[in-house]
Amino acid sequence: MPLEVVLITDCGSTTTKAILIEKKPEGYRQTFRGEAPTTVEAPFEDVTRGVLNAIG
Repeated sequence: MPLEVVLITDCGSTTTKAILIEKKPEGYRQTFRGEAPTTVEAPFEDVTRGVLNAIG
């Protein structure tokens, strides 16, 4: 079964970026792009927070 939705994240040293790719009738299309500051240092020390902020 082909994928319907793909979420891709890039957790860099200063910025976390996320894109959403969805299957449409004409093929796969990027439908969303977001970014937020990376949260790997104090006080957060949790990269997940940056990912959640990037996807909004």
